[in-house]
Amino acid sequence: MLRHQFTLWLEQEEEVSPVEHRIVSVLMALDAERLLSVMNHERGAQGRDDYPNRVMWNCMIAFGCLCVRSVPEGIKFLRLSPGLRRICGIPSARAVPNKYAFYRFERRLANHVDLIEEIFAGLVRRLKELLPGFGERLATDSTKLHSQAHGRKPSVDSDASWKKYEHTHTDEKGRKRKSSVTWFGYKLHMIVDALYELPIAELVTTARDNDATHDAALWKKAKETLPGLEKIAKSNAKDKGYDEKVVYETSWKDGVEPIIPLKDQTEDENKVLLPENQQVCPRGDALRFDGYETARNALRYDLPKTCPKEMGGGYCELSDTCAQKFMRVKVTEENLRHLGPVVRESKKFKRLYRGRTAVERVNSRLKAHDGLDEIRRRGIKRVSIWALVALLCMNAFAVTVATEGRIKEVRKTVWSIAA
Repeated sequence: MLRHQFTLWLEQEEEVSPVEHRIVSVLMALDAERLLSVMNHERGAQGRDDYPNRVMWNCMIAFGCLCVRSVPEGIKFLRLSPGLRRICGIPSARAVPNKYAFYRFERRLANHVDLIEEIFAGLVRRLKELLPGFGERLATDSTKLHSQAHGRKPSVDSDASWKKYEHTHTDEKGRKRKSSVTWFGYKLHMIVDALYELPIAELVTTARDNDATHDAALWKKAKETLPGLEKIAKSNAKDKGYDEKVVYETSWKDGVEPIIPLKDQTEDENKVLLPENQQVCPRGDALRFDGYETARNALRYDLPKTCPKEMGGGYCELSDTCAQKFMRVKVTEENLRHLGPVVRESKKFKRLYRGRTAVERVNSRLKAHDGLDEIRRRGIKRVSIWALVALLCMNAFAVTVATEGRIKEVRKTVWSIAA
């Protein structure tokens, strides 16, 4: 019904602005019928229907497409734009809902976050059908969401918390410096497709929790969102914050290669089992990494490049007595974190780890362009709603672009306009 109404509106309209066209495309790609049906049933026949749930939902999605930072800002757009009001189903400027109506609608939506996530899951599954290779190369990270609560106190926003990041870097003169970042609010954890830079799963938590703490829950959510993901995914790139044994075990249990660099530590546990400190020939030259054998679950190392047997010439003082051959190092739960299926010194690891920048770009779009870091909301449920709205708009527009065959433009969901 909704798709038919908006299609007729597009056909009858002589001039449609690109922004309005984008909002219509997003609304047509969203299957919100179950959510609206449940909310209508809750309201009942005796409830007031001054602002229908469908109108309020259309306005929320329009706010997400317009990257508004607050409800009053979105209301201003509705009052100024007749085209936007027509899309949302509002007859006149005087009929635009007030901010308190939107706040009440948000509170009602907060009771149905699971239904909003079903809409998001439907988009992800649709993207899997449209985009070749979607879900094979993944990237995981979190980003901070500042709470705008007055005073930034837990007593004002009980779900938010303080978090402090400390960084150590080397300056131009070679001296080590420490810097720190402190903020009050939340974290948005995401798994995204590293090729198309589109989100697959999300999780909003309080700021104080470490990233690795929620990795298992996020991965479980991703598998529920896209069934069979563990069979599709080949690797998952993460930063050093996920360098924990349990994170490696979670990924490797499903056959997904964890691409995680080791933390910058000096403990003895980080000095053992590393390939460059263990696999050497009798003369002390490092053996050459020759790949991973899936059948044996082992890393294969061959003769060093400097070996006369390998080069077919040269000199080695131990060539008469050396019996060095290739060797295998079996990957177990004990050495999985240090070795892993992809050696960190290999070109493959560096290539796959570069894919982690995909999630950084998604974070940047959500915060810098969609204004997700400036929303005036308190409570983890309401923050989750606005995070989901932003992700819905991103994936819904990507579905529209991919359906039209413009696959190369799905990563340009911020600036791309439907042609």
